[in-house]
Amino acid sequence: MKRHLKKLLVIFVGIIFTLPCLTISNSYAQEKTATVGADQIKAMLFRSNGWIAEWHCGQGGWQGLTNLIFEDHGKKIVVKIHNEATMDSCKRKVTITSDGFKMAGCYSGILQLIFDPNDNRYPFKTKEDNYSCNVKIKEK
Repeated sequence: MKRHLKKLLVIFVGIIFTLPCLTISNSYAQEKTATVGADQIKAMLFRSNGWIAEWHCGQGGWQGLTNLIFEDHGKKIVVKIHNEATMDSCKRKVTITSDGFKMAGCYSGILQLIFDPNDNRYPFKTKEDNYSCNVKIKEK
């Protein structure tokens, strides 16, 4: 009897430690299976405590990291942008689209970031072939 109890205990403990591995830990799993729209994009941007943009511009190799915090101001959404390296900060209007969002940087034109449900680390990024600045963002 004790032997059977030990076997059951081992099986039970094995199940408890295996279950977390079987669950989806991806915070974008719901977005992968559902049709993404403006409401879901907005929810994703506000779900995080902030975002980090990694950017690379032009042939001169300008690159860096920038902190982004999205804020809801009633009828408009803004992003607070802060570049730690240059100590530049600004606020810009954000336009949510059905597949991502548009915003300007402190010193750049409008960037369109598209949601990529297959990229867990950088779920939003610019289309590399359309911009002189390539930007990808990840949650803090």
